[in-house]
Amino acid sequence: MNSISMPESIEKISKYAFANTSKLETIKWPSGVTVMEEGVLSRSGIKSIELPDTLKEIGTEAFKGALLERIVLPDSVTSIKESAFRSCKSLTDAVLSSGCETIGTGAFRECTALTEITVPEGCNTIEGNAFSGCSNLISVDMGNGVSSIGNRIFENCVNLKKVHLSNNIKAVPEYAFNNCVSINEIVAPYKVTSVGKSAFTNCPSLTKVTIPASVSTIADGVFSYADRVKIYGVAGSYAQEYAQANSIDFVAQTCPLNR
Repeated sequence: MNSISMPESIEKISKYAFANTSKLETIKWPSGVTVMEEGVLSRSGIKSIELPDTLKEIGTEAFKGALLERIVLPDSVTSIKESAFRSCKSLTDAVLSSGCETIGTGAFRECTALTEITVPEGCNTIEGNAFSGCSNLISVDMGNGVSSIGNRIFENCVNLKKVHLSNNIKAVPEYAFNNCVSINEIVAPYKVTSVGKSAFTNCPSLTKVTIPASVSTIADGVFSYADRVKIYGVAGSYAQEYAQANSIDFVAQTCPLNR
């Protein structure tokens, strides 16, 4: 059995219904089922799936470890739960829905074939480890609707080179870019007030970090290679004070830096 087509009249598919079905490659999801339950296609051989515009939620571990190659989420989807696509190591393309409001903890963690991701404007929360371990992720474009991002969001994204963070986030969280060994520049948006512990540790290529005047707290141990970094910021700001206290080169810029 490598393909399944179910009647549209079905209203519920149980948790783990198709888990570990290694020969299942394609499936058409019935429009009557609005929630993909926990683990429903986890560790399956599914490569492609047609999702209806009535679907509202991708459940916890729904596709975890599946052989999925591409996913297009309909605009009706508002929530991607914890580890929904974790370890989908063949996933090269993920198109998120414009209606998506929350990306859960570890949702795309260890999707090692994923090279780029665009977070739509409608999304407001990205939880911790959402993209950690995506070792071939190169670029991220985060919509300005996002106001909160979780710890370790990009940890161990060793090929990450370009990130556009939402202008509305208030904090760069702990270990956000830990072990992003290829990234050379990070711009903290102008509403950020704090930079968390080890936010930029183990980033040997990082040479330029822009920190806005709004920042009033920078945790200890933010950089592993402080001698290679230049902080760009507003003269007289906390960023300059931090740079001087930690023997980091500081380059004064005109405010605002990145509106």
